[in-house]
Amino acid sequence: MRHATTAAPKPLSMFTTDTPSAHEFNIASAAATPPAPTPYPTEVGTATTGTATSPATTLGSAPPMPAAEQKEAFREILQDTLAEECSLEVVQSVHEQLCEQIAEQKHDKEAPPVKVTAPQIRQALEVCGVPEEKVAAFEERYQEQLGGGMDVRAVNVVDPRQFEVRTPNVVIKVDPDHSDLVETRVINGSKYILIRADEGVEVNGVNVSILPM
Repeated sequence: MRHATTAAPKPLSMFTTDTPSAHEFNIASAAATPPAPTPYPTEVGTATTGTATSPATTLGSAPPMPAAEQKEAFREILQDTLAEECSLEVVQSVHEQLCEQIAEQKHDKEAPPVKVTAPQIRQALEVCGVPEEKVAAFEERYQEQLGGGMDVRAVNVVDPRQFEVRTPNVVIKVDPDHSDLVETRVINGSKYILIRADEGVEVNGVNVSILPM
């Protein structure tokens, strides 16, 4: 750049030159050239690479859902679609089926993690006599929210270490292998959770007896 003949009116600002527009030319020739713009997908959520997925992503695979969200979504689908048919026996059936498959997978070190599928749950629901329209509603909702290649693992949906029954005031935790000891019943218009206790009953660490009424 040529020597400046006059200083710009503000400190640290650009000098002017004898030749008109010379400083603009010098600036343009010395400036760094930016890289060519990289194409970017204009439709957010549309797959640009890989196989088709649902929902589509720019990575070509369904985005992973955190384990806690998988469990909550599965619970909501089950109770919303089955409504009054979502009984203790139904939840027991689903829990037992998934836990059995998890146990089998643990014995085979090379077997992939157990995944939850709609047909798999359909079988558990049919065993409990859930009406076909309710089963179909579950399958449809499941495919909408958790289907389409999403990796829903059984260990994220059920806890193979315990079976829990909860009310606003009581929490009951049962060994999954003995969840059949728990049942629900309506007696004189009141709803009850019953636990068969043949022996070894403790209350606050104290052995107690169950006397006949």
